[in-house]
Amino acid sequence: MQRPMALTSSLVYSTRSGAQFKGPERRIVVSRLSAVAALGLCLAVLLTSPSTAVTLGFMAPGSYDACPLPDRWSAPWYNQSLMIAIMQSSANTTSYRYENTGAFEDRMLAKVNTVGFFSYSGHGRTYGVYPGGANLHWYARSTSQLAHDSAMESYDVVNTCWDELRDVGLGPGLKWTVFYTCNFLTDGGSDYNKDRMMAMFKGLHLSLGFADSMYIEPDSGQAFGNRIYWGWELINAWHSANIMYQEPHDTTISKAVGALISKHDSFNSWSSTPPNYVPYVSPSKPGTESQFSTMWFVTI
Repeated sequence: MQRPMALTSSLVYSTRSGAQFKGPERRIVVSRLSAVAALGLCLAVLLTSPSTAVTLGFMAPGSYDACPLPDRWSAPWYNQSLMIAIMQSSANTTSYRYENTGAFEDRMLAKVNTVGFFSYSGHGRTYGVYPGGANLHWYARSTSQLAHDSAMESYDVVNTCWDELRDVGLGPGLKWTVFYTCNFLTDGGSDYNKDRMMAMFKGLHLSLGFADSMYIEPDSGQAFGNRIYWGWELINAWHSANIMYQEPHDTTISKAVGALISKHDSFNSWSSTPPNYVPYVSPSKPGTESQFSTMWFVTI
């Protein structure tokens, strides 16, 4: 039996061909200037909004050295720019920031759900490359094993997959995750992939990332962080910053997934703790899938 359509609210627009907003009952096409003007109005209204206290965590394996993948030296810079912008509010605190060989899987799994907001910046692998779904890709293996080579590329210790994040339990203390990397929120239209990706949500509100290849633009961290500081809703802040800095590159998809009740979360105000994600099985076992969306995305 085909599972019913989940309640979703999609936002889809392309900055190359004009902005296109798509919803269940309307289709409105506006110009790029109109979209920017609307964002500017939001900025003017929210500019003086103070931030509520949120704890922050950051990891960025920018150096990949002997790994076959190229270095991403700008990855730590992205996180640093994001942190500095958010920390304009003295209410927020940074619990940790690890970079290069200081960032690795075991450390992430131990610390990711000890903060309210977590950001990863570095390489990512789409589903199907290694087991467990899409993967975050590290260089260091531990505090004493600071590298891996091509023979270790597929080792679990340098790849953190959806299944591992499901097992560690994202939330309820952790509200929001940022994956500034390629393809981590790609499901290929498959219910199987979507369910594995969304199983990360055990009280998590929102996850922000990309559903295609992207380019690490460190100044985008400042743009995103400023919008958070100004009080923007996180989904709008994410898409707006990505539009600014991804548009000159190849087409990509900026994406947000999460609980419907958390759609309007900001650092000033957020929803109650969402339920765990449970996929639809049958009418008698509907799960909680209808309370989540994977359709908040922008094609840039």
